[in-house]
Amino acid sequence: MTVEKRNKKKNISLEPLPVAKSLFLTLIDKNPQSSGYDLMQQVMELTDNHLNIQSGSIYPTLRELEKGGLLSSNQQTTGRKRRLYTITAQGKSELVNMGRFMRFRWEIVLLPLLDLIEHK
Repeated sequence: MTVEKRNKKKNISLEPLPVAKSLFLTLIDKNPQSSGYDLMQQVMELTDNHLNIQSGSIYPTLRELEKGGLLSSNQQTTGRKRRLYTITAQGKSELVNMGRFMRFRWEIVLLPLLDLIEHK
């Protein structure tokens, strides 16, 4: 039985979607050795300049992901001393789970809710 089918039989959690974490993990997966500044630029490009993430919100999330074993980093020693991030195998696995969770939430909760809102 797939995760989606098991989840349909359980109560649906309304915990927040892991959007920022999955966004950073995805961008780092596609662009290994990214710095926090690189990620801010990639988010702007991805969202056509609609989402501007500040350093005060990105770095704590990156540290949390690294502490959880989802990212690894190394300090660049030449030029600007930037910390460069790479996704770990555990991070790739968690990213797949996050994607499933978001798709499930979208299909089971958000789409039906939008239908109700739009078809009053």
